[in-house]
Amino acid sequence: MSWNGHGKMLQISPDQSQFLGVIQGILYIESSEGELDEAFVECTVIQLLKLESQEGDAQGNCVLVQDPDNTAFAEHSCRGFAGSCKGTFTITGGTGQFEGAAGQSPLIVRSPMNVLIQPGIDVEDMVINNGVLLLTDLQVTRPGGN
Repeated sequence: MSWNGHGKMLQISPDQSQFLGVIQGILYIESSEGELDEAFVECTVIQLLKLESQEGDAQGNCVLVQDPDNTAFAEHSCRGFAGSCKGTFTITGGTGQFEGAAGQSPLIVRSPMNVLIQPGIDVEDMVINNGVLLLTDLQVTRPGGN
């Protein structure tokens, strides 16, 4: 998924900053049978970053909208450095055909955030374009089907 995001970056201690924001994009899904499908995705992001080392942790929640009647919900968390984070994406349920859905995938997030962070500077409206979110092995189950 290619994504764009926006939010705020606040220095919350002498050695840490926190990003509070939202990312959104279109997730393209290709099944093992070759079918290509898509969903609009919007995720909240809360990321803590150590200013000197640029190490950080991020977490948040996502909504994946296939159409107004079929929506999946998910949680994400990852650890890494500003601009690169690896972790887990977990489907937690949904509506319509995704009611009762569950699933998980390893998650990789890449962004140009590392060049946007400046120690000692708060950014009220940080805009991040052209990030990438990869779900390398998303397996989802639904009651009554896959």
